[in-house]
Amino acid sequence: MVVPRFLLAMLLSSLYRAARCCQSEPGYAILYCKLFLVEGCKGIMENPSKTRFICETAAIAAIYAVLTLLFAPFGFLQFQVRISEAMCILPFFTPAAVPGLFIGCLIANIFGSGTLGLMDIVVGSLASLLAAFVTWKIRGKSKWLLPLPSVIANAFLVSWTLNVMLGLPYWLNVATVGIGQAIACYGIGMPLWFLLNRYRRNVFQRI
Repeated sequence: MVVPRFLLAMLLSSLYRAARCCQSEPGYAILYCKLFLVEGCKGIMENPSKTRFICETAAIAAIYAVLTLLFAPFGFLQFQVRISEAMCILPFFTPAAVPGLFIGCLIANIFGSGTLGLMDIVVGSLASLLAAFVTWKIRGKSKWLLPLPSVIANAFLVSWTLNVMLGLPYWLNVATVGIGQAIACYGIGMPLWFLLNRYRRNVFQRI
């Protein structure tokens, strides 16, 4: 269908612009993402379930990218607690979080990777994609396992990037990145899970 492809292109274009303006006007970026990505896509397509999936994907990507860039000093390099990684539990609620987290991480890494360059953009984003997919696959198991794929994937893959690009000791990277991920994913992500699970029928209702 032409319309869904057009809508997806429009949403991704909006996400790109929101990430750009986040660096200079964070407040405007958040408002822009909310109004355009969430409200602007209502009623555009004839297939409401596909509309909702695309809107959820774009909204999750936008929120992840904006949070990462807002807290950029804490979200990159060896000692990092990426606040946006608390969203790693979202695949439990919606499959749209799998592409959403990947796209959000990709956009954030493009603008925030700095000296790590292309390798971090590719490896870091694929780590998020892998973690999100595994989280979605294990959604029927214990809720306490949900953040684990993100902790493991980033601890080992991001550490590899740091070792190759900056020469930092690999296993020390695994420890520091893993601890930072655990703080974000369990320390912030699990309280977020309990909050969202309480209102899941309103927030993530399927059409």
